Amino acid sequence: MDQAEDLDSLWKAYCLAEDRGPRARTMELLYTVISRLFALPDEERRAWVESFLTGPPFTSVRFPLFDKVILPILSRGVLEARPNYARWLGRA
Repeated sequence: MDQAEDLDSLWKAYCLAEDRGPRARTMELLYTVISRLFALPDEERRAWVESFLTGPPFTSVRFPLFDKVILPILSRGVLEARPNYARWLGRA
């Protein structure tokens, strides 16, 4: 299993746990997802965030994911004048 497939499986498990799992398991999975995202090259992590933000609507984002992954990428994207990043940052 490559990193992308592993991350996708972990993300799906996290989403299921978020819907109906115990909080401890949910947070454990979230931190595992975050650590796997940081194992990716910057460009792949940026692509994951873009996919997350343009994918199916989400109702909430746990703070650790926002603080450690999404915010830094959006902030950098705004500074680099990447299309949509300011809008996504305002929406987040």
